[in-house]
Amino acid sequence: MNNFGGNWTETKMEMVVAYAKAYLTIMSKQSWVKTLYFDGFAGSGLIENNETQEAIKGTALRILDIEDPQAF
Repeated sequence: MNNFGGNWTETKMEMVVAYAKAYLTIMSKQSWVKTLYFDGFAGSGLIENNETQEAIKGTALRILDIEDPQAF
């Protein structure tokens, strides 16, 4: 489990996941492209919250949790 980041980490992850959902929505409509997600800095996938000592999902695991990107 990774132990780094600050109170901004959760906000950053929410922003990246929102961007990924929009990107996947757009790319899912393209029949000529295959989408691949690679995160070279994903670490273990879990982050320990320094304040509560609980494990939270990192960005890579949250993006893998996106079911079906929806149009908005």
